[in-house]
Amino acid sequence: MYMSRTFEYQADNFAVTYGHGKSMKSALTNLFKRNKGPLTADPLYSAMNHSHPTLLERLQNIDHQSKSEWALNLKDYHQSYYINHNSSSANYL
Repeated sequence: MYMSRTFEYQADNFAVTYGHGKSMKSALTNLFKRNKGPLTADPLYSAMNHSHPTLLERLQNIDHQSKSEWALNLKDYHQSYYINHNSSSANYL
């Protein structure tokens, strides 16, 4: 269970790093509504019995990562790389 939960957090962090935190939160909320999963659970019970973090745990993680300076700097780096890379490749056409 631990590895599965870790992978879910890594996927959320990846989405935030590339500027998709809001979209990820919206998608998770829609999945929760459709699946009628538990909004909250006892942390110990959840850690031992749920293969995925609860919705609130994931939303809190996304919010935390979104506010992290490291994530914001990495996002800026990737955006500038993308802009520079695409503008320089246009010169070769």
